[in-house]
Amino acid sequence: MPDRFVKGLCPHCNKPARGDQCEACGSVLEPENLLYAECSI
Repeated sequence: MPDRFVKGLCPHCNKPARGDQCEACGSVLEPENLLYAECSI
């Protein structure tokens, strides 16, 4: 599954994020690092 289809919470700022980057704080992420990760489709 592509990283963009994984959503959860950013481990750095606890805001909603996708599997590749947090739009809120700009952190580059790996999908396995997201908190409460789930498929967005």
